[in-house]
Amino acid sequence: MTLTILRSLLAGGKPADDVSLLQLYARLNNTLLFVEIARRRIEDTLQDLQNQSPSTFQSAGEDLSELLGRVLDTKIVVTRTSAIIREL
Repeated sequence: MTLTILRSLLAGGKPADDVSLLQLYARLNNTLLFVEIARRRIEDTLQDLQNQSPSTFQSAGEDLSELLGRVLDTKIVVTRTSAIIREL
């Protein structure tokens, strides 16, 4: 929904605002790419955990923990970006 709002603003926007809008649009597109990559990493990690050793569980837990931190950071960025777009 936020991307739809941003697209409509870009289509009928003022040239002076286009740079900021393009930055917001790029940020959201990068976020969508990160989400897809994170989902694949989680699925791959879960598949790797089947019938594996305890050391594999430790490594997978560390990877998932790091990924969780990045997901939380991304959520904050998206929340802030969405608020900026809604104010436009």
